Amino acid sequence: MTPERKAQLELHNGLLAALNGSVVMAMGAKLVGLSVASVAPIAAPLGVAAIGGLVWYGRGSGIPDVVKPQQPDPDKGFAVMAGRTKGKRPVWFSLGRTAPHMMIAGSTGNGKTAFAEYVLYTIAHQTQRFDLKIIDLKEKASFARWARLPFCSEVVGDPKEAQRVLEEARDEMRRRLRILNEARYNFQDDPYFEPLVVVVDEGSILSRYPDALEPLHDIAVIGREPRVHLVYCTQHPSYKIIPVEVRDQFGARFVFHLDEQSGSEVALGKGDYRAFETLSVPGRCIYKAPRVDLEMQVPYIPTQQIVEWIKDMADTSGGRGSGPSAPVTPGNLPGF
Repeated sequence: MTPERKAQLELHNGLLAALNGSVVMAMGAKLVGLSVASVAPIAAPLGVAAIGGLVWYGRGSGIPDVVKPQQPDPDKGFAVMAGRTKGKRPVWFSLGRTAPHMMIAGSTGNGKTAFAEYVLYTIAHQTQRFDLKIIDLKEKASFARWARLPFCSEVVGDPKEAQRVLEEARDEMRRRLRILNEARYNFQDDPYFEPLVVVVDEGSILSRYPDALEPLHDIAVIGREPRVHLVYCTQHPSYKIIPVEVRDQFGARFVFHLDEQSGSEVALGKGDYRAFETLSVPGRCIYKAPRVDLEMQVPYIPTQQIVEWIKDMADTSGGRGSGPSAPVTPGNLPGF
């Protein structure tokens, strides 16, 4: 007997048992002199629950297999609609407000890079007042075109260049911290820092370059207040690259299907193998953040739509630094 057939028979038997239970309760009530109405509030739900089980079986997990992108709600601040969970409920995420850094993990073909592009695309449609640096260690195969955008200062694909970018980002983080500490020491308002977002795609390659891991770890631990943010993507999470104390700084983790049980445990936590065992639909992930642990389906934007947008942006702006920036008033711009 196939597992599918066995499940159908078990459901059928459970349905009959529940319905029979309702009938037996009603007949028993009659025999002892009780009215059927007096037991209906107890008996009826049994039958309804069984029918509800049939509906649940037909719908599976209740999570949609396809999710359309949604424009950010201004009332939610600088946010990304990251996906939908059971009952198609939207799940919102903000880089900085929800967590200063995010991890996106998943094996090839399960939506990791597409989701990273979706997040950046959505952020850029709210504000372009941030500096984007991309380390694409698949020889820039996924993100080369992003270098054409006016707010993207560089895209590198070499591990040595990756080390340079991470060290420069760490130096900028430390510079901002000195400014911030001086302002607070003198009882001044916190200065405004334009967010610096560093994307690392295929971080597992950095395992062979410990000098690059050091600034990566420093940014992960300290980056919130100086507004230096990491978007770390990998197919192969490992404790060698992401020790527990560093992983926990990635307060928002989006974990798609992983081919190794150990990778699921690294990304989600000790003994948590859901990314290896249960995620079978492309675009399905486990989302973990402070007080959040959800399975959901992420939105998808066709690559061609993003390509056309980048082309239009590049043609219109003439590239990064083509014109003066508008004045920046601290506190009045949408923040992460």
